[in-house]
Amino acid sequence: MLRGATVKQLIELSGQHLSIRAIARRLGISRNTVRKYLRTPGLPVAKPRPRRPSKLDPFREHVRRRLAAGVENCVVLLRDLRAQGYTGSYSMLKDYVRPLRLGRAVKATMRFETTPGEQAQVDFGHFPFLTPDGQRHWYWGFVMVLAWSRLLYVEFIRRADVASFIRCHLNAFEHFGGLPRTCLYDNTKGRRSWPGRRGRAALERDVSRLRAAGGFRGAAVSPLPRADEGPRGERHQVRQA
Repeated sequence: MLRGATVKQLIELSGQHLSIRAIARRLGISRNTVRKYLRTPGLPVAKPRPRRPSKLDPFREHVRRRLAAGVENCVVLLRDLRAQGYTGSYSMLKDYVRPLRLGRAVKATMRFETTPGEQAQVDFGHFPFLTPDGQRHWYWGFVMVLAWSRLLYVEFIRRADVASFIRCHLNAFEHFGGLPRTCLYDNTKGRRSWPGRRGRAALERDVSRLRAAGGFRGAAVSPLPRADEGPRGERHQVRQA
């Protein structure tokens, strides 16, 4: 059987109106072979090779039953098969299991909707940079976004202390033209980028100062339920009374 590239070249030469003799001489094949492929044009189709037997074959049904029962860890499956006499490799088992794994059901999450003026979300991060002389410094970034409109306020400051923390809030409230009913603080516990790195206890003290400075009426701090936690960790909310 001729290779696909040779058959393709044979058909192209025939399309150039070369004779069978000239095609056979050009390709180094017999004239009968040229006639054979010109009678049935098209690339040759290789016959499928029979699948080689595998050491996993006697255990395939057992593996399928274990997968249906929810056992998808290949280390556990391998230990189970070894006890039954399986002598194949871990990679062979893993390659067989990969396309058979049941799709893990994604837990549905209810979208949290807010009304206008109901909630603002606050985050704090640090942004390092190098000066021309190679010294490393950083600015702190304060971000407040209104949950309903997604209106955003960003302020960069040099120090992450209580005074700056309060001033950023007041500047944001002035920018928005009012105060939201709820402020949601992202990941305050143990977060390195939180002002002063002091966590929830510091947040309670800072909110008291913020209330006195900016008119935040009756604030309280409490952790959100687990279902409302973001992927990066803990959140706290500050509500007006």
